[in-house]
Amino acid sequence: MPKNTVVPVLLGALAFGFGFALTWRIWWLTGLTLAGIIGAVILRSFLKDSGHVICAEEIRRMESEPRSTGITEDHISPPVAELEVVP
Repeated sequence: MPKNTVVPVLLGALAFGFGFALTWRIWWLTGLTLAGIIGAVILRSFLKDSGHVICAEEIRRMESEPRSTGITEDHISPPVAELEVVP
């Protein structure tokens, strides 16, 4: 599984800036954001420890644990006609 990292958020912000700069023809910002995107991708590619392994036993244990949905058997939803309409 990939580790949590800020790179996707950074790439999204840079891509937004790149699109904005291209739309309004701000060439210095276009070059700056494009260089940032390329730099972030290159930096991310050099990270060796980019993930962690979840073993099969741990997945079996997590899947066998009961999960609470918050809904009980005695929970009764009122019919739509009985709901109060707020103008």
